[in-house]
Amino acid sequence: QVTTLEQDIEQTTELVKQLKHDLLLKERLIRFYYDMDLDAPPTEPKYAENLNNKMKKKK
Repeated sequence: QVTTLEQDIEQTTELVKQLKHDLLLKERLIRFYYDMDLDAPPTEPKYAENLNNKMKKKK
């Protein structure tokens, strides 16, 4: 039983690491698009605004 619990802990820890990594990549991607949005001329579409609208639709 202890061995099974230890394996579960290892698997859960690995999953948490993967999820944190995925979250970090997504956060960097959002920052990238946000920075592009700040640098874009006013005539170009706003990436942050589009992203925000998409996120609102998912809720």
